[in-house]
Amino acid sequence: MNRDAIGMQTLHSQKLFSLHNRVNEIYIKLHAVPTLSVSFDLLDQNSLLKSIETRALNNGLFFGILIFLFIYNFILYLYTKFKPYIPYLFYLLGVILYFFISDTSYFEYFWPFKDVSILIPLQLLFYL
Repeated sequence: MNRDAIGMQTLHSQKLFSLHNRVNEIYIKLHAVPTLSVSFDLLDQNSLLKSIETRALNNGLFFGILIFLFIYNFILYLYTKFKPYIPYLFYLLGVILYFFISDTSYFEYFWPFKDVSILIPLQLLFYL
């Protein structure tokens, strides 16, 4: 876990506050480009770690299946030279990039920059 300037802990893409069983007022300013999707949960430490593990497992399975489909269809194209596989491969790549961009926890590993607007035109190009 990392700590930022105000003492907030960061675990993956989630910000953690320790409330210490007392009444607190918390003001949150949100800014997002291009979309904003926010949810707030109050969890104890064990529930939080379990939900993070479950989310990571589900995301890993989902991306694993999509990448497997891409590789499988790419190999099919190499063996058959069937032209309709080319747009389908670009479509699969667009779907993978779309969900990759939508899931913010993967940016900590593969895209350390905060600005993701560079990837959006590339993702739209493949997704169309």
